[in-house]
Amino acid sequence: MTTSDENATVSVTDAYDVDRRGQLLARIQWAALLALGPIALAVPFNVWAFAQTAAMRLILLSVVALVCLAGLLLTRNRAAAAHPDALATLFVLAIAACTGRLILESPEDLVQYYDPTDLFGNLAETLAEQFPSVDPDIEGDGEEGA
Repeated sequence: MTTSDENATVSVTDAYDVDRRGQLLARIQWAALLALGPIALAVPFNVWAFAQTAAMRLILLSVVALVCLAGLLLTRNRAAAAHPDALATLFVLAIAACTGRLILESPEDLVQYYDPTDLFGNLAETLAEQFPSVDPDIEGDGEEGA
């Protein structure tokens, strides 16, 4: 690589690496900016829909907003921007951890969302209630016959 402005040359791999870093930093910035709008809309909804757990939810939404702002600021910092892969990974993991905590408030919630046996059990019960001729042993009120 030469230092003269007239004959400046950059290898293809160096140019690709510089371009890739720039693209990754731009994606982090856009993701952080685009997340702030839904976060602002989620605040009044969480206060209205989840009155009992609103305080915890608002704290988590604040943490997500702070992670977004930190992502924006770190992409402007030369030391952090030199490692865009690590920055992107940390950004995604932090957002995922907070979002997962917003969705799942207890271990029972995890079972409710991810237990496939519960899903198929509920489906069988609903089908039996809607179509009693499928299983004559089940009464229409949802209780099993004795």
